[in-house]
Amino acid sequence: MIVLKIKPGYEVKVVSDRYLVIPSKGSTLNFSGVITLNNSGKLLFEALQSEQTINSLKKVLTDEYEVSDEQALKDVLAFIDKLKKHNLLV
Repeated sequence: MIVLKIKPGYEVKVVSDRYLVIPSKGSTLNFSGVITLNNSGKLLFEALQSEQTINSLKKVLTDEYEVSDEQALKDVLAFIDKLKKHNLLV
């Protein structure tokens, strides 16, 4: 079972009605660019502050939104790929 979690030192901030992932204040992390999240991305990012599995993240989406298991899985996998691309997972 794969366990996922956001690296320490990142948080979501609301800027002009947009959710942005930024390094926490005082953090010395290497981070270039900005990641913008939609509502479901914000929900998944917040869930990933603690250890999660693909299935638990899928459940986060299906509990919050009227979405099929298949669509939720597709969305979770795409989000995880985005986080990996930016090296945000432990």
